[in-house]
Amino acid sequence: MTTPVPADFWTQPVLTLARALIGVTLLVDGVGGIITETEAYDIDDPASHAFGGPRGRNQVMFGPVGHAYVYKIYGIHWCLNFVGGTHPGSAVLIRALEPTQGFDQMVEGGRSTLAFRLARIAILEPRVSESLIVVVGSA
Repeated sequence: MTTPVPADFWTQPVLTLARALIGVTLLVDGVGGIITETEAYDIDDPASHAFGGPRGRNQVMFGPVGHAYVYKIYGIHWCLNFVGGTHPGSAVLIRALEPTQGFDQMVEGGRSTLAFRLARIAILEPRVSESLIVVVGSA
């Protein structure tokens, strides 16, 4: 049995949130795994897309917590972040997960990868609680 994370989970300080996401199961359309590596970013970090304030693609980082911020890096890799923390411009990058469900679907045909699914969902419907299943523990 899986238990979705509560809405206030996303309002923790961003560093605490990044640590809390380790070990959490992330599923998209029944495909996903256990989060094993994260990075915390806030508006004061020059490496953050939020650094310098809201503009273009980073607007979601200044919106409600619990939204997914997905972008493509180097024109190759999709990156997933969850907006969270105690002040606007904070997010947690999901750097890695251990596949536990739907591994074959993750690797088939390139565009069927988990990252592509996340990107598609984030673009079409960025509210995490409505599109993604983020659970504590395992299925």
